Amino acid sequence: MTADLDAIMGNEMVVYQALAFDFDGVIIDSEAYKIETFKSLFTDFPEHLEAIDMYNRRERGINRRIKFEHIYKNILQLPYSNETLEALAESYGAKLKQNALQLPLISSIKEFLQKNELPAFVASSSEKAELELILKHHDMLQYFTDIYAYPHSKVTALQAIASRLKLDPNQILFFGDAIADYEAAQVTGAQFIARSDDVTLFPADIRRISNFSGLSL
Repeated sequence: MTADLDAIMGNEMVVYQALAFDFDGVIIDSEAYKIETFKSLFTDFPEHLEAIDMYNRRERGINRRIKFEHIYKNILQLPYSNETLEALAESYGAKLKQNALQLPLISSIKEFLQKNELPAFVASSSEKAELELILKHHDMLQYFTDIYAYPHSKVTALQAIASRLKLDPNQILFFGDAIADYEAAQVTGAQFIARSDDVTLFPADIRRISNFSGLSL
């Protein structure tokens, strides 16, 4: 789907003062890779792999540490400690780095940011160092005023942006690809556009784009 923002917004007169972007699936086409990488952490538990994979897909946009704790306590029903958390986080991070720099950008996101004149922020549940590494690789770090990453949630990231710029939250336009992103926009009052081709994932009235081609503010 390609359209200008007036068409996407239904010609509503909303004046945006800032943009926020989830990272995986919005800036970088990484969701499928991350889903498989996450699943590979638990191959020692084949009888639980399906449940783990379903949970991970359902909770896209939630930080990995929260997911690790839920999986250990509620799916594997095994003891969970800080040592377990750090071991899983380190393993996951190392696996991601193997191919993260080869993952493609979402179509036309770089061109969109090059033309953008509003303050732009990343609001992600991933680790900040990982995001910075990938953005630097794609020569895109300069397009963002700041990166809000773990331990921020999407909600606290959007709230921090509004406070920082002294904006009403509905003056922020948040691009996301997961239900957690949409819910963060609902909680904070930010405007929302889904970067998704899945017509069943979001409520029917949610605005969707496939990529950033032709999108202008």
